[in-house]
Amino acid sequence: MSNNLGRGDMDQWVTSFKVRYTLDGVNWKEYRNGTAIAGNSDRNTVTTHFFDQPIRARSIAICPLTWNTHISLRFELYAEIEQHSFTQVGRNISPGADTVLNSTTNTGAREVLVDVLFPVEFKSIPLIAITLGHIDTTSADATGTDLYQQTRVDVQAINVTTKGFKARFYVWRNARAYNLRADYVATSLE
Repeated sequence: MSNNLGRGDMDQWVTSFKVRYTLDGVNWKEYRNGTAIAGNSDRNTVTTHFFDQPIRARSIAICPLTWNTHISLRFELYAEIEQHSFTQVGRNISPGADTVLNSTTNTGAREVLVDVLFPVEFKSIPLIAITLGHIDTTSADATGTDLYQQTRVDVQAINVTTKGFKARFYVWRNARAYNLRADYVATSLE
């Protein structure tokens, strides 16, 4: 949408114009194939034009075709910034082998936090999907003899910022994690 009117202090205004636009600053296209758009009939009345469809452009040129006395134009253009998704992928995040996750003396819930930095900072806080790509665990009862109990492990992305996050590796009860590796995908609209 655009609004336009003439010069505020003299009887000068554009009566018709065309619109050109470009994405790269080199190759220009003409809106409606260069068809004239009606401008003003006096200097103070606001004329509003609604574009047939959104124009995708880096630059827009207003080209006066006809005018009253002299080319004078006050012009407002209403735009919406287009957002793009930006995605980064990380692999093989690991808490290491010699951690509390591998403890034979600790039982119950245990966790290790690993700092993860993005290769490139995001402009806004991203959404993160994180999965375990490698799991090397066992589970034993309190005596260490029954190795057939359920093994529980998890990984989560917490404390997410534009620069990175903490990968929270977590085990329950008697689970022992010898080696865990996680992969992530982080995506943001920018």
